[in-house]
Formats: sequence, C-alpha cells, structure tokens
Amino acid sequence: MISGAGDLIKSGAGTLTLTGNNTYTGLTEVREGTLILDGAGAAFSNTLALFGNTTFGLANGAAATLARLDVHGGATYAGTLNIAGGTMNFYVPATMRDGDTLLTVTGDADITGSQVNVGVEGATKILQPGDTLTLLDATGSLASDHDGQTAKKGAGMAGLLDYDFNLTTDANRLYATVAHVSATAASTALSEGFLGGLSLLNQTADAVAGEAMSQAIESGRRGRGTFATLTGGSLRHDTGSRSRTNLDSVALLAGIANAFDLAPGRFTLGAFIEVGTGDYDTHNRFARVKGSGDLKHHGLGVLGRLDTASGAYAEGSLRTGRVDNDFGGHLTPGSQTKYDAKSTYYSAHVGGGKLWNLDDTGSLDLYGKLFWTRQEGDRVRPDTGDPIRYTVKFKDIDSTRARIGGRYTRTLGTNLKGHAGLAYEHEFDGKAKATMNDHEIPNAPKLKGGTGIAELGLTLTPTRPVSIDLSLQGHAGKREGATGSLRVRYEF
Repeated sequence: MISGAGDLIKSGAGTLTLTGNNTYTGLTEVREGTLILDGAGAAFSNTLALFGNTTFGLANGAAATLARLDVHGGATYAGTLNIAGGTMNFYVPATMRDGDTLLTVTGDADITGSQVNVGVEGATKILQPGDTLTLLDATGSLASDHDGQTAKKGAGMAGLLDYDFNLTTDANRLYATVAHVSATAASTALSEGFLGGLSLLNQTADAVAGEAMSQAIESGRRGRGTFATLTGGSLRHDTGSRSRTNLDSVALLAGIANAFDLAPGRFTLGAFIEVGTGDYDTHNRFARVKGSGDLKHHGLGVLGRLDTASGAYAEGSLRTGRVDNDFGGHLTPGSQTKYDAKSTYYSAHVGGGKLWNLDDTGSLDLYGKLFWTRQEGDRVRPDTGDPIRYTVKFKDIDSTRARIGGRYTRTLGTNLKGHAGLAYEHEFDGKAKATMNDHEIPNAPKLKGGTGIAELGLTLTPTRPVSIDLSLQGHAGKREGATGSLRVRYEF
C-alpha cells in the first residue's frame, strides 16, 4: 500500500501492478510501459497522466473515478473511464497529424460535465484550421455533453500559440477540430523588446541633429576641427495600451568637420562614427509579462549645414549601421524566453530655421526638423525552455518624427554661454509588427504620439582651441524622462 502526499511515476517498458487501498494524494504518471490497478479494493490517486505509447488498465473488478486526466498523446485506457465533472487535458505532441487519436478507451467512457482543454506541444505548424483530431475513442459507449462546445488551452499548458478547437461527438468518439490559431498576448513582449532597438537609434539621431551638429558648426567656423559628443539618458516610452519600455542608454559620436564658403553662404560638412549601448525593461499590464534586454549599435554618418548671411539655414544628416538586441523574459510559466536579434539600420534628418541676433549678447533660433529611421527586421528562433519550436519574424520598423522648437542663447561671460529651449515632437509611426509561426503577434507596440521637450545648457571655452558644452533635456508625453550630453570640441 502506498500513502502520503507524493507522486507515483511509472517508467520503464515493463508492467507495474497496484493492489490494495493506496491512499497517496499526488499525481500518477505513466511515462513508459503499463500500469495496472488490480482488484475490487484497489485504489490510487484521482489524478492520472498518460504519455505516448503507454497504457493504464483496470483488472479484476478494479474501478477508478478521476478528477483530472492528462493525455500526452497516443495512450490507452483499458477499462471503464469515469471522469464525469472532472478535467481532461489533451497535449498534442509533434507526432500527431490530422485524423490521429490521442486516447483509446477499451470500454465505456463517461465524460459528462467535464472540462476539456487542448494544448499543442512540439512543432506547432503541424495543425492548421480545419484539421481534426480524435481526442477520445471508446470501443464501448460514450456519455458526453460536449457536442458544439469550444476547447482552449488550459491553465498551465505551455506555449506562445493559442489553439481554439471546436468539439464534436458521435456514439463512441470525441473530436476536436482546429477553429483558430493565434499568438498569445504574452508574445507581445517579444515585439516590445525588438522596438527597444529603434528607441535607442532615435536617441542617437537626436544627438546627431543636436549636439553633434552644433559642434560641427563651431568647428567649421575656424576651418577644420574635430568634435566628440557623449549623450546619455533614462527615458520611459509609452508603447501602446497598457504597455511601456524603460530605456537607459549612452551614445558616443566622434568626427571631423570642415567649412567652405559658397555663394549662398557658409557650408559645414562633417563625418563621424557612432556607438551606443543601452539596457531596457518592458512591461505590459494586459498579459502581466515583463522582459528585459541589452542593446548595442555602431555605425557611420555624415552631416551638413548651410548658413546664410540672413540667418536662415538648412541642415541634414545620413547614418547607417548595425544594432544588436539580446532579449529575455518569462513569457510562459516556469521558463525563460530568449532571443538575439541583429538588424541593419538607416537614418536621416532634414531641417531648417532662422537665427536672429536680438542684441549683442542674445540670439533666438526657431527651427523645424524631420527625422526618419528604419530598423530592418530579423528572423529569430527564440529559446523558450519548452519543447515548442517557434519562428518569429520581426518586420521592418519605420520611425518618422517632426519637431518644431526654439532656443534662446545668451553670453553670460567672457568664456561662458548659456541656452534654454522648448520643442514639440510628434512621432507618426514607429510600430513593431511581427509574426510567430506565420500568426500575427497581437497588440503591436508603437511609439506614435507627441512629446514636449525642454532644454538647458552651458558652453564653456576655458582656453582656445578647446570648448566644452553641457546640456540637459527633459521629456514629457509619449517619452518621459531626461537625457543629457557632454560635448568636447578641439579646433586645429
């Protein structure tokens, strides 16, 4: 006789026979071979799990009333099955095909009032809408009230795909037909992580059009010069309904600039390299899933600006490079999902404005800028920690932002200037679409929306040819938080 709160696990190809009044309360698992309950007084726990090519049998008057039955494919129940009012969990393995049978009952079966859940294990492209499985095939009669019901993935069933099944019955069989396949809400965290790469690239784009451009212009005023800009910040991005991404990042830009006198005005041309790194956390309340990741990017770029004698100017930049994204998150119970995505990116901006000298010490700059960044998609096979294999295809993401603003600059001393500015920015796109095993991942996160930006800064020129600029920006709206920059310029 077996008693206590533990589980009984039957392994090995042979037959194990249970007799007597067994009172243990854990799960009974038949992983290999055959388990027999023998004798009218024999008993075992009311929770049974059968794996592929296994058999559970009742002999010599033994009877069993089950509260839960888990079937992991291709199993046999020899005897009368009574699970009326209980729960039946059918796990479809990779070997199952349209028309196959999961559980064969060599007797009568009473499943009236039971809850039927169906989940899919293994390579999830094996079943498509319209495919039908025989969940239960009884050689005797079948008592059931499931005809016309719908079965879904039950609690605790692994996987990032949801299969909806329509249940039908005849005199002996319970069938499940695939009605619909969809990615789970939890899978949205994969797209949220991928979108973090675009957020990092946009922050570097701001540095190119802002701090790096200013440094290049200052260098060009005296001919050729070098410049370097270090930016960093912590921003919270609202990525959609009840979801957000928090990004901490640092980027370094270093380059050389030169200026030329042309008929329209002074033209500044610069070339630079850029590297950036960051780490992020994703949160969504609709699926209560969190993710995190590390980002790196590196690339090359050019920038240019034409300043006219009237104070009007036009500017632009081009960039390209690669971004790496290492993501990890607990999307399914008890396991971590990870992927490593790599993408090529392209970025550009154009802008224009006018600079007014208000007096001998102050000037006002009113401007408008348009930013575009594309992060190409990637195809990854996430490590989910479960037997299901997934292929996730991230689509290209385009970000288009328009910004208008103004900056007031004032001379505060012989070697010191200060500036303050306000701007409004609107993101028109920035949506991260993806599919999992060719099924669309729901709740695609996006950056679309408006953000207000305020800035303060100081420029210190202790001794020529070196100057140092410090700047701080605050963001509110679609992006919230602060960024800062340190700029160093050396003039030849």
